[in-house]
Amino acid sequence: IGFPLGLSIGTYNLPLPSKLVTQVLEPIDITGTFGTNPDIAEVDTHVRKVMQAALDELAAQRRFPVLG
Repeated sequence: IGFPLGLSIGTYNLPLPSKLVTQVLEPIDITGTFGTNPDIAEVDTHVRKVMQAALDELAAQRRFPVLG
């Protein structure tokens, strides 16, 4: 971790190690669920709810909130 604007004294700025977890969700059939002329706001709300539920599930599986 270094100073802003790229200023560094001593060693180079090295990123902290991190663990990434990904999950592929089932496809959402928009026309099958919402019809041929869907309301964009309704589709947006549905997609966000599905994605947030998956993120909440992944977050619940973590042992430590910051370190993973």
